[in-house]
Amino acid sequence: MNLLNAKKHNVYIIKEVSTSDESLRTRFFHLGFSPGNALTLKRKAPLFGDPLLFEVGDSQIALTKNEAKLIEVEKLEA
Repeated sequence: MNLLNAKKHNVYIIKEVSTSDESLRTRFFHLGFSPGNALTLKRKAPLFGDPLLFEVGDSQIALTKNEAKLIEVEKLEA
């Protein structure tokens, strides 16, 4: 599944970043969105749900829906 389908307060592990745009892939990597890292969806914007706020490590980072669609994740079971 991709991050666009993530549910709030669940923990996910990043499996893959699916983009051929090397500068965007590099940006994701620098923000902590790289395979093996855990993240949590904290909030969705109230009106249209865009942007989405994620917690990655000690940081909170907002992504647009289009960016979230590029990141494949797997839910971490408790």
